[in-house]
Amino acid sequence: MKDYKELTFRDSFMFGKVTEDPQICREIVSILMGSDVGELSHPEQEKYLKAIADGKFIRLDILAEDQAESLYDVEMQNKSHDKEKQLELPKRSRYYQSMLDVAYLKEASNYRNLKNVYVIFICTFDPFGEGKYCYTFRNACREADGLELKDGTQKIFFNTTAEMMDAPEELTNLLRYIQTGKVSDAVTERIERGVAKARENAEWRVEYMKSYVYLQDAKYEGMLEGKLEGRQEGRQEDRAEAILELLDEIGPVPQELSDAIMSECNMDVLKKWHKISAKAQSIDEFIEKSGIKIAVSV
Repeated sequence: MKDYKELTFRDSFMFGKVTEDPQICREIVSILMGSDVGELSHPEQEKYLKAIADGKFIRLDILAEDQAESLYDVEMQNKSHDKEKQLELPKRSRYYQSMLDVAYLKEASNYRNLKNVYVIFICTFDPFGEGKYCYTFRNACREADGLELKDGTQKIFFNTTAEMMDAPEELTNLLRYIQTGKVSDAVTERIERGVAKARENAEWRVEYMKSYVYLQDAKYEGMLEGKLEGRQEGRQEDRAEAILELLDEIGPVPQELSDAIMSECNMDVLKKWHKISAKAQSIDEFIEKSGIKIAVSV
């Protein structure tokens, strides 16, 4: 797990927090869209959507709506070592768009009321291997040149690693900043100040740790244990360390408690403790609810 102080703008959590600033959010969306989108109403970070009870939920990095009621979903996508995960992006963009359609079309509404939806991925790798800095997809007819479906949807993928030979200057500066951290204009300077300010926010640090708990739970529950036996020990250690980091936020951790957590080998127990540590208000509360027996209470 990356230390909170090491997070940069390309990390999804930091990306979401910095773009809580309405000016920065508007500037980024405008640069990505190639024109000023105007005031954005109710920009939301880490927005959760789920269409049906047993359906797959999604968590959007940024969801914003302009005055024309167009929706902008902006996702920060870092390179994954899992090639299959990278190849999921096209269908992931399709699913995100469909979820937004369902969420924003009220019952008994006419289909004409569907909002324009722009699903945007900022990728720190080339998602299609063609060397382009931007890939824009709209639905069009294969049999009639120039005939578009005009269904109000676009999927746009940016590649921060591309050569920016013909890219607009502001877009070049933004993508280069995301890739390298180099500040080169007023917008990237504002973003960098936002990152520095966010790193000093104690509440966001705790929130980051807690969000890691739930993301890890989802990740672990979806793993195939038979294929990962060789990595079990490392995962246990990572989970134990994450518990201790959360506890450090609420008080000094006794050595005996630390030893008990680090020596636990049962992943189900560690997951239980992890959830307790995310909600505990004190070390004593954690000890009581976890059932860990130590000689000296805090």
